[in-house]
Amino acid sequence: MPGFFRFRRSKQILPGVRLNLSKSGMSVSMGPRGAHYTVGPRGTRATVGIPGTGLFYTTYSSHHARRATEQHSRQRSAVGSVGPSTYSVSRSVPMTPAAKLGWGIALTVLGLLLLAVVWPLAILLIIGGGALVWVGVNQRKEPKWRVRGVLRQGQRNAGGRHDLVQQALAIDPDNPEALAACAQDAYQRQDWAAASSLYERYLDKAPDDEQAELHVGLSYLNAGNLDPALQHLEKIRAKAIPSDRPALFNAVAIAFLKKGDPGQALEILKTLPLRRQNLEEVLQQGLLLRSIAHYGLNQTAAAMSDLDRLYAISPEYPGLAVVRDTMKAGSFSVSTIQFQVS
Repeated sequence: MPGFFRFRRSKQILPGVRLNLSKSGMSVSMGPRGAHYTVGPRGTRATVGIPGTGLFYTTYSSHHARRATEQHSRQRSAVGSVGPSTYSVSRSVPMTPAAKLGWGIALTVLGLLLLAVVWPLAILLIIGGGALVWVGVNQRKEPKWRVRGVLRQGQRNAGGRHDLVQQALAIDPDNPEALAACAQDAYQRQDWAAASSLYERYLDKAPDDEQAELHVGLSYLNAGNLDPALQHLEKIRAKAIPSDRPALFNAVAIAFLKKGDPGQALEILKTLPLRRQNLEEVLQQGLLLRSIAHYGLNQTAAAMSDLDRLYAISPEYPGLAVVRDTMKAGSFSVSTIQFQVS
């Protein structure tokens, strides 16, 4: 026995107009068989098909879906590692004005061709096509679509990307997509002051974007602004698993080392899986940082042990020889080391 049932009743109230009752509510359909327009509790739906063939094209528009899409467009997700590499944005966007213009013109032309053959369907196609053209023309003037158009140009033109993202921000200084693109551009150019400012403005619009939170923290850290760097980085670390995001934990440890708090740095580094036989590069950095934390706590033997192990794993590790020599001479200072945190 099925665990559900469907209820649907349809009644014609006027020629070409039907009233539909179902579990989800009441809707009204207009138009001939194979080409009708439905207005219901979940939005509007237009269906065009060829009766008897099973071929249909349906567009669905819902107030809830539009709100969700607009919210999603303000929440950018960057994919990539902790570093200056290009992070790509993956998001779902509605049909562009250009696409609406194209579809509108195509439907209008098709309607004109069918006018003498199937006039009800042709009229519907002409009306629908005209509506799409009208919407497309008007949307092209909206700031958000102008911004998206300029940003698409920037994605295709690497050499002119900086000027184009600045142009997008000039169109609408509060547009989240323009802010994110400008912040990314500043980050890649290592303009840490500009990047941190732009990311802060962007996070006001999209506070749940964790990748932006990470990048603003790293921007502050590279600029030497340790307190705001820790504020952002610790927010992410509180929800992270050390083995999954060792670079993040390294960055937090670096901030504490630079603040003169090796004890806190050591506690963070102890959570990393540094006992593994083969350590990848990011964990090798964690091992070097742990040696510095030990040294800052006057645990010289533990510091040298970590350095010896790092030397056995990677004899050419950048800066290793300098750190070993200065620690042996008792002249090591955190301020003399340039950490790679970008």
